[in-house]
Amino acid sequence: MDIQKAILPVAIAVALAQTAFADNSPSAVKGAQAIFDKLGNGQAHITKSFDGPPGSGLTGLAVSLGEGRNMVAYTTADGKYIIVGAVFGSDGNNYSLAAAQKYLPPPPPPPNVGKNFNDLSKTHTFLWGKASAKKEIWALEDPDCIFCNKFSNEIKPFVDSGEVKVHVIMAGFLKPDSLGKAAAILGAKDPAQAYEKDESDFNASEEEGGIKPDTSNQKAVDQVKANNEWMRSHGIGGTPYILYRNKEGKPSVMPGYPSDIKGLLDQVQGGSSPVPSSSSAK
Repeated sequence: MDIQKAILPVAIAVALAQTAFADNSPSAVKGAQAIFDKLGNGQAHITKSFDGPPGSGLTGLAVSLGEGRNMVAYTTADGKYIIVGAVFGSDGNNYSLAAAQKYLPPPPPPPNVGKNFNDLSKTHTFLWGKASAKKEIWALEDPDCIFCNKFSNEIKPFVDSGEVKVHVIMAGFLKPDSLGKAAAILGAKDPAQAYEKDESDFNASEEEGGIKPDTSNQKAVDQVKANNEWMRSHGIGGTPYILYRNKEGKPSVMPGYPSDIKGLLDQVQGGSSPVPSSSSAK
């Protein structure tokens, strides 16, 4: 679940009258984390708490949603409610914006599609599909990403038919076991087969990939970490992230889940892309 979609952004006016509750309450932070855990299946983590607007009784929260994804939220003094969105005071100040500038890490630079495409040779991938397929795409995925799972299920018929081949770049950052699952896939004797197991056994209600985590293969672990770093350094904030050459041969990108797989494939160049060979997963 995308935590930012699960909680509707709201704007509230914060009265500056004194209350009996203290800001930045540890119990409030604990309660807020429990709500995030329930909504985001462990994806969202409070990295810092701070005093809310003066006299509001709110506790401010810096929240990490994964690689390069951060937000400011607020919780009530009892930790039973979370407020996401712009919080304005009666003085006209946007307290959320000021807090984001102070407490959140700087956002990653916007993705440079051409550079990201040219740097694909620095990723660790495996091939899913027939090598003879004329169309090819590169897909950055996390084994616990439900939208990656939807993408995988919907593109699979086109992969099986030989219309397209997919160079899968396994990252692992969404959940504590994501790195181990990604390493289990990259370190497998047949990574494509292990990948298909992760997707076919995916638990959608829990947003959990179907493969067991395995960190015993240090090379595979290091490759996943390198893919994570590639993702971060290239300003990519989430998965899936799909790269390809369009019909004119220009590097193109589809950030996020493509709702129209056939429409996406219709835009992909029919021949092989002149991209340097990506690193092998083995």
